[in-house]
Amino acid sequence: MTTPKFASPVHTQLDELIRLQSAAATVSSYRRRTAAKQQGTAPSKHFGRGLDFAEVREYHAGDEVRMMDWNVTARTGRAHIKVFMEERERPAIFVVDQSPSMRFGTRGMFKSAMAIRLAALLAWCALTDGDRIGGVVAMPTHVKRVKPAGQRRGLLRLFQALVADAESATSQHATVSEQAFLHSLQHARAMAPSGCRLVLISDFMTINNAIEQEVSGLLKRVELIPICVHDALEHSLPSHGILPVRSRTSAGPFSLLSTAAKDRQVHSQRALRTRETIDALFATGGQAVVHVQSHERMQAGER
Repeated sequence: MTTPKFASPVHTQLDELIRLQSAAATVSSYRRRTAAKQQGTAPSKHFGRGLDFAEVREYHAGDEVRMMDWNVTARTGRAHIKVFMEERERPAIFVVDQSPSMRFGTRGMFKSAMAIRLAALLAWCALTDGDRIGGVVAMPTHVKRVKPAGQRRGLLRLFQALVADAESATSQHATVSEQAFLHSLQHARAMAPSGCRLVLISDFMTINNAIEQEVSGLLKRVELIPICVHDALEHSLPSHGILPVRSRTSAGPFSLLSTAAKDRQVHSQRALRTRETIDALFATGGQAVVHVQSHERMQAGER
C-alpha cells in the first residue's frame, strides 16, 4: 500500500489530508495484525491509558491484591478492592515542525510537506484508536495550537492549521525559527497530560540545550514518538563540481558549494554525527527515532 498521489511537492491541500483516511485504515489494520503476532512475555516500556476510580467491592478469587482497599477492609472485616474504569480516550498530540529548514527538498517533496502528510496519516490512525486529536505547529514566525478534541473535530482543526499559508518570507526567519520550534515543545508540554501520546515530526536541525531539556522532560511524561525527516542531499552530495546555492528567502549573492570528493566525505561525516546526536537524545528515554527521507513513499509496514 502506498499513499495517494499529491498535487504539489511543496504545498498541501486539505482534501489531500482527508483522502489519507483510506491509507490510514490499511496502516491500522497492519498494526493490529503485527501486534497480535508479536505478543509475548518480554516486558516493554508502555504508557497505558488513564484509569478513573469506579467503586469499591468485595474481593473475589483472582483479583489483584495490589488493588486492595485496606481502609474499607479494616473497617468491615472483609476484603475489599478498588475497581478502576479504563479511560476510553487519551490525547494524541502532534508537534509538526514547519520552520525554514523544513522548507527544503531536492527529490520527492519538501520536508515540510512530508511532515504534514505523515502527521495527517498518523492522526487518522490515532482517531481509529479512539484518541482525541490535537497538535502544535511550529511556523517560521509563530506557533499554532490545536486543543485536543474527540471525534473528527480535533482532526480537522489540526489539518486546517497544517495547511494554512505560512509563506510569509521575511528576513527574520533565520532568527525566529529556532525559537518557534522551542516554543512549540513548551506548548506541547503544557498541553500534554501524563501518559498521552505525542508524535514529534521535525528535521531537528535546530537542536540546542534548551530543546534537549524540553525533550528530556517530555520523555519522562508521555509516550513520545520522534520522526526525523531528511532530504537526500543532506546526507550525500552529488559529484557536480562547484554548485551555486542561494536561499529562497535571501536576495543576496549566491554561495559556492564544492562537491569534490573530500568535501563530499566531510559532508557525509557531518550528517552522520548529526543523526547520531538525534538518536542519542531520544535513546535516553528508551525511544528509537524513525528516520524518513522526503522522497520515500509512506509504506504500511513502516512504524
